[in-house]
Amino acid sequence: MSQTTYKFRVAVVPFGGCGISGLSLATFISKFKDNDPESRIAVNIYEAKPEVSTLGAGVGIWKRTWQALQDLNGFKEDVLAKGFKVPIDGQYKCPNAGYAVLINCSW
Repeated sequence: MSQTTYKFRVAVVPFGGCGISGLSLATFISKFKDNDPESRIAVNIYEAKPEVSTLGAGVGIWKRTWQALQDLNGFKEDVLAKGFKVPIDGQYKCPNAGYAVLINCSW
């Protein structure tokens, strides 16, 4: 049986709960790879709360942040596969700085 080899391991240990920032960091780090498939990075998230819950809220993301997230390999496809709707080009609150909103309509 072959065992996965990781370049190194990362622990995400946020104070007071993981939230969107901890999950974003973990997603970003876990998708990083060089051309070598064995250069993957293992990420473990340690949540402070005893249970995970969803509140059914939208998430505001700045336009430049959304553009950067789309550069992550497979991020947009992962978001769509989970039932989120993503903004189409030009669909922002402010044309210059603006933000996009990801809405989960699956509840």
